[in-house]
Amino acid sequence: MLYYALPLTFFYAMFGFGRIVRQPLTWFIIGTLPMIALALLRGNVGVDTPNYIGAIEVLRQTGGESLQLFEPLFQWLLIALGQLPVPAWVVLAMVSLGTTLLLLIGWTRLEPSLIIFSGIYAQFFVDMTMNGIRYGLAFSLIVFGAKFLLSRKFHVFWVFVLAATFIQFTSAVLGVLLYLLHERRWRALGYAGFFGWLVAISFSDHLLLKIAANELEQIPGALSGVVPLAATWMVLFVWRADAHARQQAHMKIYGLALLSVVCYGITQLTYAGLRMQQLVLFLTSLTLACHLHSGAITLRRNSVIALLIIGMLLGTLKLRNFAQSSEDALALFIPYKFIWEERQ
Repeated sequence: MLYYALPLTFFYAMFGFGRIVRQPLTWFIIGTLPMIALALLRGNVGVDTPNYIGAIEVLRQTGGESLQLFEPLFQWLLIALGQLPVPAWVVLAMVSLGTTLLLLIGWTRLEPSLIIFSGIYAQFFVDMTMNGIRYGLAFSLIVFGAKFLLSRKFHVFWVFVLAATFIQFTSAVLGVLLYLLHERRWRALGYAGFFGWLVAISFSDHLLLKIAANELEQIPGALSGVVPLAATWMVLFVWRADAHARQQAHMKIYGLALLSVVCYGITQLTYAGLRMQQLVLFLTSLTLACHLHSGAITLRRNSVIALLIIGMLLGTLKLRNFAQSSEDALALFIPYKFIWEERQ
């Protein structure tokens, strides 16, 4: 547990110190280094890690011929990196490094929104770089492309969304909703629907497999999804309570609140709802960041403190979830093992 608790504590301490000395970016980056090291040097850690390691080995042996394990762009990436004379865990670490760089560069380009990333850092960074590798890379591409949305270079933004979609198809939802919430061009819903139809057609076989897999998952209980729902509403409450930040943002706030409730309802029917709730929490944070950046808005001190508290609370809950990981999983988050410990 200490392997995760200490880097998270270090991150929030460094971020707070950076704000005190008025060098937030420098100390923000320093604060992320221990957790980045954990992501890159991990052994068989993370529930999905063995699946990715096994897939890399299979793609190396077959070249991916007549075999569709993942969305096309992600599979091509693994095939390309798999040609390097390095172990499979190094290939996976390279993907994690790419995700990390895209996330850090993307969020720093949305200054003054580092505080927003700090609020969701504990909830997402470990999972995006050590477990949900595909969605981590896909979401980070959209974060990186968000700057082009704000500078109204829409064609470039949609290139990033399309690339993210071909890495993990649900990221199309993130990109489309971010565009709709920021631009408030509701006529674009028609274009979004057409885009969604293209995605569904392109990934029809993959979608059917996903649906079948979700049907096999145990239906969550009534309390499932409460944490992401509460986290989303807490972020929205901070946004709504800040007199500067809420300017021209009422439709965004209420729309996200409604969306979070709808996804919570879906969670009571299928396990896929939990993933959608995580997407909405990420979308809420990214939409807030874009809103602040486009309006050159600085959050009030109380809002900054509240977001840091939310981040630390989510970090505590994340560590608790790690401790309660299923013992049937092939690779738990706890105990953490470095790669050299796996080979002893």
